[in-house]
Amino acid sequence: MNYPIPAREAERIDALKRLEILDSQPEQAFDRITRVAASILGTPIAVVSLVDETRQWFKSRHGLDAAETPREVAFCAHTIMTEDLMVVPDATADPRFADNPLVTDGLNIRFYAGAPLKSREGFNLGTLCAIDMKPREISEEERACLTDLAHLVVDEMELRLAGQIALREIAAREQAQNELEKINQELEGRVFRRTKELAEAKDRAEVANDAKTEFLANMSHELRTPLNAILGLTEMIGSRIYGPIGNDQYENFVDTINGSALHLFNVISDVLDVSAVESGKIKLDEQVVDVGAVINEVEKIEIPHADQYGVTLTVEIEDVLPTLHADRTRVKQIFLNLVNNAVKFSNPGTTVVLAATLDDDKSIVFSVSDKGIGIADKDISKVLETFGQVELATRRAHTGAGLGLPLSKTLVELHGGSLQIRSRLGEGTTVAAVFPAERTRT
Repeated sequence: MNYPIPAREAERIDALKRLEILDSQPEQAFDRITRVAASILGTPIAVVSLVDETRQWFKSRHGLDAAETPREVAFCAHTIMTEDLMVVPDATADPRFADNPLVTDGLNIRFYAGAPLKSREGFNLGTLCAIDMKPREISEEERACLTDLAHLVVDEMELRLAGQIALREIAAREQAQNELEKINQELEGRVFRRTKELAEAKDRAEVANDAKTEFLANMSHELRTPLNAILGLTEMIGSRIYGPIGNDQYENFVDTINGSALHLFNVISDVLDVSAVESGKIKLDEQVVDVGAVINEVEKIEIPHADQYGVTLTVEIEDVLPTLHADRTRVKQIFLNLVNNAVKFSNPGTTVVLAATLDDDKSIVFSVSDKGIGIADKDISKVLETFGQVELATRRAHTGAGLGLPLSKTLVELHGGSLQIRSRLGEGTTVAAVFPAERTRT
């Protein structure tokens, strides 16, 4: 027995399979719909039928024992060819179905009404249909009800798929979390053992914090060397030095690895700098510093970062600005930290202003102003503490160890200056690094 084939049949089948519903277990959500359909139309049978390559399979069947039938005898194979309800008042009088075994034998179908289940892509995946063993007509109200119930079936299928995807994502996150916890435990064990070894080598009267600081300071090479290798190799791959990668998805993976390694490298560098400060190992390499040149360099470095957050950078430098006697690398590090923080906590579409001015007392002031989430007065002292972070209801998923501001404060103070913060919650923040007048060179 022949049956019609819809246009774009392969795509329709793919759309059906993407729903991940074929051959699944019965579900109350669909069974309720078929019970309601049977009740409204007054038929003994109502089914949710999905038509694949060779069969019609019943996701829900009210009043019917069979789980599926061959596609060639399926009334629903004809319904999916239509854009509207298909009604067969008397199958024995319809040349399409008069000799159908479902009409002549077995079920003895006479009446059939089916509404197509149209996906979001516009494919008829199956039907919601009502079946009776005696001829009958269908009212306009019954037509409308069956059509509405068919829309509910499609909604339930899409909701079901969304739920399955969500469950898989949750399971994947839980697995990743478990793996991260395992790695964290292993790392904690290593750190504990190394710290204990260092502590035992020192005077037992020395406090545990001193041992931790010394340990972290000595870990610089061990931590930075493999990260430098990762960064260097991923940059080489990304620039295709030895030819194309071969798959665009791999290029995305390389970018992700490189970005993650760079972020981890920056965090480790901040941690190690804090350790070096605490252990008194940072020495200033003082020289004459062109303030404008430093700011312009920082702006170029931070523009890609600002673009990611939808933030604009603006530079404001006085026309005639003296030079500064300071450690150029540390001055640049201070300004990078301040700009990086401002960009991260800015609202998209706003501007971060990088400025350098000469104060009335001849102090040179670097400042960074943003229109971001701001800091409450009571929390300003906390953000200047090492590893101090403030939880805000409005903050996005900001990364970092909370070292940028305290490290900048320490580096400014090593120059004899101060770090000042002015902020209003919900309006923005200005952070100023003030270098004392004795460091100003005319």
